[in-house]
Amino acid sequence: MEKNNGKNKLVFLQCTSQYPASLDALNLNAISTIHHTYNVSVGFSDHSLDPLIGPLVAVGLGACVIEKHFTTRRSLSGPDHFFALEPTELTEMIKAIREADKTKGDGVKRVLSSEEELRRFATRAIQATKPIKKGDILQEGVNFDVLRPGNKTRGVEPRFLQDIEGKKSSSDIEQGDGIIHYE
Repeated sequence: MEKNNGKNKLVFLQCTSQYPASLDALNLNAISTIHHTYNVSVGFSDHSLDPLIGPLVAVGLGACVIEKHFTTRRSLSGPDHFFALEPTELTEMIKAIREADKTKGDGVKRVLSSEEELRRFATRAIQATKPIKKGDILQEGVNFDVLRPGNKTRGVEPRFLQDIEGKKSSSDIEQGDGIIHYE
């Protein structure tokens, strides 16, 4: 089978040939090994009884296909029915996989727009610990400290601490507000 012609796509499935397979025998880290060794897409053929644990971990490790036995009733005769998923479990598994897949993101570490408000609120800055008058000497531990600004005006970043220490305030600053201007 040709991998690169676009007509056929090869997907290797990690599988433990045990019916049912215990969770500690699933060896899902093999998904990464197979992917890196053969440079192919990898999936998971799950023979465990749990409808969620194996598939969710597999998706987290990069599986793009999940194979699971399915039955309308476990009480039916046959070798696979007793460990297969019933309709409600299959629905639950599919929903959980789709939700879990959303959590992977794009892999780029950055501040998300949903984090911006908390970032401004909670990232430490240089804040007045008591009211400061224009011309007051700025002293860490006396009239300012490195604190979370909360809903107050955010001061300069803590990396400017040495620049501010001993300088004069160039404006009146309310307690809690950030120190931005100094001389």
